[in-house]
Amino acid sequence: MSMDGSLVIGCKYFSYLSSAGRLLFQDGFGKSEGLEEKIAVAQNGSEVAVSLNEWKGSTFWDARKSQTIAKSVSVYNLAQGKRIFNIELKPSPKSDLDYALSPEGSEVAILSDRRVTVCRLPKQ
Repeated sequence: MSMDGSLVIGCKYFSYLSSAGRLLFQDGFGKSEGLEEKIAVAQNGSEVAVSLNEWKGSTFWDARKSQTIAKSVSVYNLAQGKRIFNIELKPSPKSDLDYALSPEGSEVAILSDRRVTVCRLPKQ
């Protein structure tokens, strides 16, 4: 939730809602893709980072029969209502994955296992 009371949620879709519950924008994913639970928000509330898993096998809901084959981190600009950055993590992390946005939303830092990568985001 941002300081203005708006809400970002993620499951099968990335959704951005106003404080009144109105859908401001939504981004969907493929049948074999889904968001992880963690959502990182820049302090200024303008950018949001999420992690996306791609799997093969059964379905997202039956983890015993499916296998994650790729992970990526995406950043959305909430004012523009669009995805502004995506990076596929190669190799896919085996144990640790974390990410954070700089306070002003100009960079994203990604911890993938024991490696940290800092990426400058496109100017908006």
